[in-house]
Amino acid sequence: MTSKGSISLKPDFAFRTQDWYQQAYNGDGQAVFISSHPQDYLNLETVPQAFSVARLIKNPDTRRPLAVIMADADKRVLEKIASDVDFNVSSIVVILDQSGNTLYANQTVPEELKEQLSSFRQKDRYESNNYLGISKKISPADWRIVVFLSNQEKKDQVRWIYIVALLLTAAALLVTFGVLIYFTRWIVNPFKRMNYVMHKVKRGDLSERYTLPGNDEIAQLGHSLNSMVSRLDELINQEYLAKLAQQDAEYRALQSQIQPHFLYNTLNGFIGLNREGRTKELETAIISLSYMMRYSLEPVHETTLEKELNILRKYCMLQQLRFDDRLAFQINCDPDAASFPIPKLLLQPLVENCIIHGVEPADKEMVSVSVQAQRREMDSQDYIEIVVKDDSVGFDPSASNSEDQIGLSNVRTRLIMSYPDAVMEVESRPGAGTTISIHIPTKEHYL
Repeated sequence: MTSKGSISLKPDFAFRTQDWYQQAYNGDGQAVFISSHPQDYLNLETVPQAFSVARLIKNPDTRRPLAVIMADADKRVLEKIASDVDFNVSSIVVILDQSGNTLYANQTVPEELKEQLSSFRQKDRYESNNYLGISKKISPADWRIVVFLSNQEKKDQVRWIYIVALLLTAAALLVTFGVLIYFTRWIVNPFKRMNYVMHKVKRGDLSERYTLPGNDEIAQLGHSLNSMVSRLDELINQEYLAKLAQQDAEYRALQSQIQPHFLYNTLNGFIGLNREGRTKELETAIISLSYMMRYSLEPVHETTLEKELNILRKYCMLQQLRFDDRLAFQINCDPDAASFPIPKLLLQPLVENCIIHGVEPADKEMVSVSVQAQRREMDSQDYIEIVVKDDSVGFDPSASNSEDQIGLSNVRTRLIMSYPDAVMEVESRPGAGTTISIHIPTKEHYL
């Protein structure tokens, strides 16, 4: 044991029975922080309180305990540390030892706070109407410093900050309002003029233009608006011409679908059915022709794949009146593709080509015509596949004249107008029949 300055130790003091000695001994050579304890081992008139750091000294060879060395520190050290800290509000600084006992307090701790000191072993914060408490662990002594701040003073300071912030905000709003009024004519009025021009364009008047002298950003925006309106006018004219071309192609397609000789042969078939007394079949045939004529003349340009295939069935039934057993047909549609939109009467010219150029000149006893529509997926792309096929005489596509190809050209033109990414392929050769395949990517169309 060491002495403190010139002050001597008490002779025969039973230091081994002291708590601080037992703590140092149990530390087994590690530094141990001793909480507040009396310095009753010194020859002093009064017994002061101190806190210490102690350590067990061992023989380096045998590792046997030799002594305990302890350094005492006066509590005035803690007072000096606490007095050097300023929180700008009234505060109470408390230092707790490892057992939760009060080692130091810079002033008397109110009863309200004494009850909360023990709880700081489990939490780092406490708040009430009067105080805000914050704690921090002191390593390696396992002590804890707790600071209680006056909540009322803190709120007063925050309130003053709020008042200053509100004043600054009000001043900023006044300045902003003044700037807004000042720049209204310079900024808002030109945009109002642009808005007026856009409203005129929305109503269909593309002759209106924005005029503003100068070359600043707003004037450049006005020039861009004028360019956009001019380009829009140009695109509308182009779209109008394209629409006329589409209507013309549809008109020529309709002409190629309901040909006079088809009506003539169909009516002759009606007469034959009437003479044979097959009134039920005659009634069905007339209803089919009426439905087909009404469908063809409807003022709409788009239908569903399911409706288009129903028209093909009625068309093939009417053709069977003329060819009897020489014509067999099969028309199937995948339910997943039934609601897909396509141009009206897109497929009828293809089936008519199969019959006119396949069944009429064929030497076979029977020609089969099939139409299959389904939804497929290939290379992570979803598309609609329509296949029109016959097993008749076939033809050479490269040698066909334009009159024979009128149905195919109209179908291809109308298909590309509606679906620019669609593909139509024709495979045929003499004596091997004809297969026409149409592939339409679904993209944004939902089935």
